Amino acid sequence: ATPRMGCPATGCVGYELTASLDFDTDGDRDVDGDDDYPNWAPIGGTYATVFEGNGNTLTRLTSDRGSGNAGLFNILGRGGVVRDLGLINPSVSGGNDVGALAGQIVGGSVTASYVSGGTVTVAAGNAQVGGLVGRIVGGSLRGVYSTAAVDGGRQVNAQVGGLVGQILGATVYASYAAGAVSNTGTGTNAGGLFGFTTGTTQRAVHSYCDTSVHSTTTECLGAEQGGHPSIAGYTAAQLQGPTGYTGIYTFWNIDLDGNGTPDWPWRFGTSAQYPMLNSPAQRLAAAPAPGTNDYDIDNDGLIDVSTLGRLNAIRFDLNGDGALDDATAVGVAGAYALAFPGGDTTSTSTPRMGCPATGCVGYELT
Repeated sequence: ATPRMGCPATGCVGYELTASLDFDTDGDRDVDGDDDYPNWAPIGGTYATVFEGNGNTLTRLTSDRGSGNAGLFNILGRGGVVRDLGLINPSVSGGNDVGALAGQIVGGSVTASYVSGGTVTVAAGNAQVGGLVGRIVGGSLRGVYSTAAVDGGRQVNAQVGGLVGQILGATVYASYAAGAVSNTGTGTNAGGLFGFTTGTTQRAVHSYCDTSVHSTTTECLGAEQGGHPSIAGYTAAQLQGPTGYTGIYTFWNIDLDGNGTPDWPWRFGTSAQYPMLNSPAQRLAAAPAPGTNDYDIDNDGLIDVSTLGRLNAIRFDLNGDGALDDATAVGVAGAYALAFPGGDTTSTSTPRMGCPATGCVGYELT
């Protein structure tokens, strides 16, 4: 009759990490038998609710499961959501579905989460192994990355990917992998981003791999059946070069929470650094307040165009009314917001983009 665990009247719907945790509990910089969880058993069966990381990290997760699934989670099922979680220097090894975050995703989703450093390896059998996830059967990855080293060893018929080992229908948006990928087993498919994909429902949009680090392959995709995803390989210098949402990252300012506005998930550092993910607090600080800037200074109903970025943004609002033609397309809202930061693209009662009461009807080059 009373909601459990101190939850509100609607009840609990998952878990949240309120602090960063280190599996090296005795502080000897080595996860061993003196630590509380020296060999992590993946959570599940199937995990089918929310896990909110809040931008916190789990450091030195060790999961050596022999011939079984390995990772933080066993299977992230339909309704399973992991967001804003970082895994630092994990050591994960198994023989079936193996990934630092999850052995397998079946209909679940992961957003704004990453693996930094560490190793993910195949210990036995024809496993599916990836830096983030071993195998995906439906579901989505949005704004994720892995720099873990992924090794298929000498196992036969393994599927080895820098981000995901095997994809059987999934969507991947604005993501990358930059860890070394290697294998020496016969019949094994290895790729910098995915080891193997099949089916007609997968989409990999604006997602990349680092072709500088692979020891046995220079491609993002090991093998594919049923249509090649839209992915691309770049060198480390090319991936590190942009220092903002520009070039190959133009469409990376994606909507993570489904409210129709971009969430500023990435920070780009210097031209010698890979992109990293903002925490929820950092995203709030990076986003300009909507509707704070006037883009029709002379109130003539024409949106001011004074940069090439704004000229390019016209393609997303062809009738010039300040509302996006397709706000659901991946990265479109973010690209428009970058061109017109703080512009109002959603108001209905108040004219958008600072236009007069009659609204906007086009553009002018200023």
